[in-house]
Amino acid sequence: NQLTYPILGKLKNHSRGRGMKKFDTPEELQNFLNTNTRLDSYYLEKYYNYSKEYRIHISRLGKCFYTNRKLRREGEENRWFFNNTNCVWILETNPLFDKPDTWEVIEADCFNALNALGMDIGAADVRVSKDGKHQIIELNSAPSFGEGTLLAYKNQITKLITE
Repeated sequence: NQLTYPILGKLKNHSRGRGMKKFDTPEELQNFLNTNTRLDSYYLEKYYNYSKEYRIHISRLGKCFYTNRKLRREGEENRWFFNNTNCVWILETNPLFDKPDTWEVIEADCFNALNALGMDIGAADVRVSKDGKHQIIELNSAPSFGEGTLLAYKNQITKLITE
């Protein structure tokens, strides 16, 4: 009775939204709980209906070393999540990146989350509202990425090792 809806059900140890469910009402959640035999494979997460999502790659060395914005494709129907099925990923150099005014605070919060988890390197998925409020959705220890991200990780890991 204390949950605020909608909420998300996410499969543990999965990526790219596989198995993710959105529950808009207590009845939808209860039906899922009554009919799912793999409940221990799921966790619940508060849903943040913020308009933007960024992936911020950060290491224990401090500042963000690489970032993307997940930008939903035109006409996409599934607008409650951001992933490869409904988004394109753009770099900070793209004018549509639209870096929030609160970016330094967001970076600091990502760094603090990384440290709190005892990680050396990771990628934070951060939702940002139109008024600049933000929420770290998750911190990925093994994010998927392309060639540009691979090069950034090689450089950052080299710095971490030499330090």
